[in-house]
Amino acid sequence: MNILSTEQLHAIEARLCLKYNLKYEEIRNELVDHIACEIEDKMEQGEQYEEGFTLVFRKWNVRLIADKKGVYQGIPHFIVNQLNKEYRKVALQSGVLTVVFTLLLFLSTHYFQLNNLLLLNSLFFVNAIGVLIIQRSLPSLGDYRYDFLKAKSKVVLLKSSLALAGIYLFYTVWDVVNFTFGVLLIFYFVFSTFLLLRFRVYCNNRQFKIAK
Repeated sequence: MNILSTEQLHAIEARLCLKYNLKYEEIRNELVDHIACEIEDKMEQGEQYEEGFTLVFRKWNVRLIADKKGVYQGIPHFIVNQLNKEYRKVALQSGVLTVVFTLLLFLSTHYFQLNNLLLLNSLFFVNAIGVLIIQRSLPSLGDYRYDFLKAKSKVVLLKSSLALAGIYLFYTVWDVVNFTFGVLLIFYFVFSTFLLLRFRVYCNNRQFKIAK
């Protein structure tokens, strides 16, 4: 079996650093192993190292490229796709619990005759505090999950702010909080806070591995 030399491995790492700006060493090292194995497979099939190098990087190119602007700026596409897949798994688990909690919370507003605007304001501030907690604890992750969760938390905070502004506009015009709109906002505030915190715990308890 063809085994790449140290110089050839360094060439792979240099390409990942210079062209794709992979800044996290652990992810970069794991990716070097993946790409080296694929190049070795090409060499087993009769390709020279240089040809295998070109073919494998051509295959990985779109996946390694990161957006220069936008929410996921600087994160390679394959990392975003993998983390979004994991995020959706946690979201599915969180959704069921959030539905139950939202219904209990909404029913309690009628039972205890709580002010809907006060409740929504309180949930918004809990949401914002949850985002702050997430952002302060992110650096310990030490890989692209830091950038991913930072982006997600900013989006959540922006959407929460717009939602709260929308409910105040609704209240100003009609002097009442619409039932459906109110329930949806309660759900969103609870769900987004719960999801971010759950995904942060999920990341803490699992070592990030590049999916094959």
